[in-house]
Amino acid sequence: QLPASLQGTLKKIIFQNQKPIEGQKLSFTKSCLDQLLKILISDYGYDFAKIQVEHIDDDEIYHLIVMKNGKILNITFSGIRSFSETVLRQELGVNEKSRFDQNSLVEGAERIRQFYVYHGFPKTVVDLEIQRPNGTDAMVRIKVHEGVQTKISDIKIVSKNHEFNNLSETFLKSKVRKVFTDVSLAEIRNESRNFFSKKGYLKAELQDPKLIFNEDESKVSLEFKIERPEKYEVQISGYKKINRLDIDRAMDINHFFSVSPSIGSELATKIRSFYLSKGFARVEVSTEEMDGDKIYEKIIRFSVSEGPQVEV
Repeated sequence: QLPASLQGTLKKIIFQNQKPIEGQKLSFTKSCLDQLLKILISDYGYDFAKIQVEHIDDDEIYHLIVMKNGKILNITFSGIRSFSETVLRQELGVNEKSRFDQNSLVEGAERIRQFYVYHGFPKTVVDLEIQRPNGTDAMVRIKVHEGVQTKISDIKIVSKNHEFNNLSETFLKSKVRKVFTDVSLAEIRNESRNFFSKKGYLKAELQDPKLIFNEDESKVSLEFKIERPEKYEVQISGYKKINRLDIDRAMDINHFFSVSPSIGSELATKIRSFYLSKGFARVEVSTEEMDGDKIYEKIIRFSVSEGPQVEV
């Protein structure tokens, strides 16, 4: 049943301020019907408005279908142990007294689940219960089944270089007992990559680990396999007008990583480019790679012929 005020508005739109004649058939323009639907939604707060036309013999019968979703009366949570209700309400993104929209609630429940996954709860389930006490308004209950939070119990490095393995595992001890997530795994890989470069392991990289979970998946052991655990020592000769520290900065050896079979050529290009930027137009850089005194040790020797420096 439409409100009396709305019925008056509809009559004005339908009859265009003209008095209807009994028995007269009416027809409506598209603009008239569009105006009607617009008023229903914008001015009278209906969430849905539609006109269906039914053809019976030679007559057209217009059916006006309207619906209000109502308001959310309250939102309650249960099953929360690890986070505050305030935090989860922020993730939900739907407030009490707002207009009821089931799709928004479903999307909000999924955001809550993803929030738990981000914080190391991979098996969290979020159930959404909706009651409609008066057929229009809604009472919402969100039941969270957190499950267990997964933490890192051990990190193992597997390669043929036992010295590298021990050094790496010692560095990664600070990550043990941390929460295991995609973010924490990315941090382990990035921090390890920088650590390897600073220690001279220019080709070592952590790939995706083998994951070994305990029975309830509250703990996980990470096992990384390293294919190239060689340690590189860089030796440079022939530099005179440029100091060694500036050359090292140009190579950025503490952040250098390469899968190239010829690391020397890559670094030589960096050295030459640096000299060219300083006005050494005829600089030449030769490189030689050889085995070190120990197994899994490599030496890269650079010989620099600076040539004259052009000053502007």
